[in-house]
Amino acid sequence: YEKASGDGDHGEQFWNIKLYDAAIRGDIIDLIDALVHGGAVDWKNKDDGGKTALHACAIGGPALESDVEVAPTDSSDSNDWSGLECAEYLIQNGAKLDAQDDDHQNVLDCAVCRGGRIDMVEYLHSRMS
Repeated sequence: YEKASGDGDHGEQFWNIKLYDAAIRGDIIDLIDALVHGGAVDWKNKDDGGKTALHACAIGGPALESDVEVAPTDSSDSNDWSGLECAEYLIQNGAKLDAQDDDHQNVLDCAVCRGGRIDMVEYLHSRMS
């Protein structure tokens, strides 16, 4: 993360990047923190193909065992991921499901074409219907 120059306060860019990073990780606490401090739900990450935080959320997170068809594990990674809650929170705060990245893919397109979790694909599909 970058700090804004000057008095040491974090600038808008810092909170946008923090929001985007939290969305990828499915970290609802960091996501809310970034929004409270001015992260913009419609900010597009030029370093990641013009994706919004909702795009990042749609393709982030560890794979579910049912997605990859392996024996269940005791992995805490998938238990700690709150991607669906993050997506809902972003949408409630103005994130657009029809926002397009630089490849003209909306959020559901990204989830389907870029390996999003099946539960996220189903959730986004239900929200777009």
